[in-house]
Amino acid sequence: MRKIPVYFLAASFFSCVSAVEAAEPQMPVQAIQRGMEGTCHTVFQGSKVEPFGFRVLSLMQGMLGPGQDVILARLTGEKAEFTGVVAGMSGSPCYINGKLVGALAYRFGSFTKEPIAGITPIANMQAIFKLPAEKEPTQKQVYYPQTYRQALAQKQAQWPVSLQPISTPLSFGGFRADVLSHYLPELEKMGFKTVMGGISTPGASIANPDMPQKLEPGGAIAGQLVRGDLSIDGTGTVSYLEGDKVLAFGHPFFNEGYVQIPMATAYIHHILASEAGSYKMSQSGKTVGTITQDRLTAIYGQIGKMTPMIPVDLHIQDGIGVDPAKIHFEVFQNPGMTPLMMAMSVQNVLASRLNFNKGGTLQLEGRLRVDGQTLTYKNRYSVSETEDVALGAVQDLANALFTLWNNPFHKPNVQQLEIKAELQPESRQSMIRRIWADRDDFKPGDSFTLYLELETWRKQKDLRQFKLQIPENTPYGPLVLLAGDAKSFDALEGSVETGFSSYQDLLKQLFSKRQSSDLHLLFLTEESGLAQNNLLLTRLPASVQELLLNPETVNASIPIRSPGSEQKIPMDTDLSGKVLLNLNITPYAHAIN
Repeated sequence: MRKIPVYFLAASFFSCVSAVEAAEPQMPVQAIQRGMEGTCHTVFQGSKVEPFGFRVLSLMQGMLGPGQDVILARLTGEKAEFTGVVAGMSGSPCYINGKLVGALAYRFGSFTKEPIAGITPIANMQAIFKLPAEKEPTQKQVYYPQTYRQALAQKQAQWPVSLQPISTPLSFGGFRADVLSHYLPELEKMGFKTVMGGISTPGASIANPDMPQKLEPGGAIAGQLVRGDLSIDGTGTVSYLEGDKVLAFGHPFFNEGYVQIPMATAYIHHILASEAGSYKMSQSGKTVGTITQDRLTAIYGQIGKMTPMIPVDLHIQDGIGVDPAKIHFEVFQNPGMTPLMMAMSVQNVLASRLNFNKGGTLQLEGRLRVDGQTLTYKNRYSVSETEDVALGAVQDLANALFTLWNNPFHKPNVQQLEIKAELQPESRQSMIRRIWADRDDFKPGDSFTLYLELETWRKQKDLRQFKLQIPENTPYGPLVLLAGDAKSFDALEGSVETGFSSYQDLLKQLFSKRQSSDLHLLFLTEESGLAQNNLLLTRLPASVQELLLNPETVNASIPIRSPGSEQKIPMDTDLSGKVLLNLNITPYAHAIN
């Protein structure tokens, strides 16, 4: 039997979303004059594209930068004057005398008495067609990662109050209001309007028979950031179609440059009119391609192009086995935004399925499949009744993923994430108060008893004791014993480590953080050492240190106190805090029997 080529099947699958072949006539900005009138097209409800009027007020030359003009316009017509400039109208194509001028993209001020908007000229949007393909990451000798929240703070748009891109409605399906409220300030600073909506699924067309099956100018378009048992969609309007090329929004989505976001049709349930800012209530529909460019003047998508996603499976179990669940969803891949989307989604699932609001102990285990390798991680999180137990867990996960995606060595191929979570309703936390030994003076190799005083989550004193040994090769002189929790030791290590030296080094260290349920112990001497390329080099002669601290390597080397051997002792409680104990190593010490 003759096989049908895969490319033919793909072409058949996407034939229903074929775009307009002939290019539309266009009007250059030089021909636009004050007082000209025209029409813009958008969807007010359902999938029907409707016109509304506008009148040109002026051409703001170079408003967004050299050569980046904005057409200042006043919207007209009954619906537009009632709703004002609506979040979700971004990209609405605007015409004068049947010629395409550009796309509705900006609003001016808040609580304005007139619906004043800015139009991005179509020529500036089409410049995206000339951009080259994505380049490989720039190679670096050492990688210094940030946390994902630090990076988000740097990316948050700083637009003047008088000029703002029309907000992009982010529709959250299957999300709790309390989870969204935690991330709301960050989302608003990035220019999004947070909207709670229905889950976007492949069956959305059945629930809404009018769900559009193809894109058209003026029709709604969605970028699917998360899809499955929960969903996150960003909605705007199609500005221009040419063959399989799509332009929309008239302004950035995230302003991330090269992206891979599933591109879908969308259905508009309703426009909620408000003086504080009207917005479209939407739901994404059929996936028709991939958004590949996210730039100042528009987003660009390609019809028929498939999008690689990250499958996520969460296996949820509460402490008494009443509410087991398996949740599946997919997240788009992007160095800047995926960690945030992943953190929100996982936290929402934990909050929804574990039957808790605050407090408790969360045991988290996971496997990340990347570049054919399986990375495993495991940790326990215990918080008081006033804290959210899932928050710390998802932030650790998001930081690890951010470190992976933003590495300069290699673009990772993330294939799957699997998480197993179990919650115990009781919080098991203890604060480290003090430590002491059965004596002060020791010889190298001596054994001794270490006493530990904890304060439990119930404010009770808890005394523990352990047998330890001074390392055999410890030099004579002062010795410090540091006892602390996982976070304290990770912070100490992070203060002296100097980045990752290779992609394999990064993968090895990605989930190597210490367990919060272990007591961590570290001996420190006053001998010199160095931290270089994520390695701790101890007890180095002065000549070796001088060589490593030459001008070519000084930026990757930090002088440190030479650490001794680190130990960990498993505990039945999560620990917090750190303490120091000063010891003395001398040949004259007497052992205690």
